[in-house]
Amino acid sequence: MWIVFTVICILLLFIVVRFLKRINNYTLIARNVTLIYYSLKNEHATRFKNEEQLLAATGIIDAWVYLNRKELRIGDIVDAVTFSKYDGIVLLPAQIDLYDSIESLTPRESDRLLNFVLNLEARLFSVDSPRISARDILYALKKKRDTIQKAIQATKQRAETSIPPAVTSLVNGIIESIDFAEVDTELAQYKEE
Repeated sequence: MWIVFTVICILLLFIVVRFLKRINNYTLIARNVTLIYYSLKNEHATRFKNEEQLLAATGIIDAWVYLNRKELRIGDIVDAVTFSKYDGIVLLPAQIDLYDSIESLTPRESDRLLNFVLNLEARLFSVDSPRISARDILYALKKKRDTIQKAIQATKQRAETSIPPAVTSLVNGIIESIDFAEVDTELAQYKEE
């Protein structure tokens, strides 16, 4: 009897550890952002002028608590949108990145959602973990890039068929209160001439 009980406990512990390894802050944020993105894209696409506005709205909804507590500004979300055009992560205002300069970043529109998630996560982690240096946050995100990308792809496949009602409700509640004039003003400063 004790042997069966011990084997069951070991199996349950193994399952819990495997589950916890799969879900971490990197993938949790990536999943949430992807669900919000596709909820907005599917239900509110006509509200957005372009992909930048859609990404900005996604980031605003995901970071809603940070914005309300004044820990982030809409400009921080717009920075994440702006740098999502490139294959790199930049954490402003320190301009710290893992490249020699912003000019060395490679444009990569095909990975825009992934790059946005990486840049948004950098900002969220810098608020949540102020004792960790920006360079360490960026290094960790670079190392987790493949894991984050897999989480986005898996979530995208699920989001194409259905989005959880809790996400839809959250998105619908917040989308009505976003001031897109402020978002557009912030985005305008990064427009290429």
